Amino acid sequence: MRISLSHYSSPTDAPPAWYFCDNETDANECAQLVVRGTKRATSPSLWSFEASGEALPRIGDLNIVTDWNGKAVCIIRTTNVQILPLNEVTEVHARIGGEGDGSLGLLPSRAPRNRL
Repeated sequence: MRISLSHYSSPTDAPPAWYFCDNETDANECAQLVVRGTKRATSPSLWSFEASGEALPRIGDLNIVTDWNGKAVCIIRTTNVQILPLNEVTEVHARIGGEGDGSLGLLPSRAPRNRL
């Protein structure tokens, strides 16, 4: 698939570039999961957008995914945006998120609680 960036007239008009996660290992792994087609969604918290003042994604938005060092890995396009309470996130969301085993077990509120 080719994505035309012709409507971006200068580097300042280029799509935003960013990496996943807050550490090099996970950022690079997630970027490669996107390239392989395993990771087809992401689920940042609504709070993170509100706290940073960043606009919510919109359908059609383009973004450049980079590795931890800022090297462009791929361009992605937003095709769907859903705002859900955490308790309404499903196994489908977890599976297309492409991380871990594809289950809800990675979500803090869904993980089994340790017993004393």
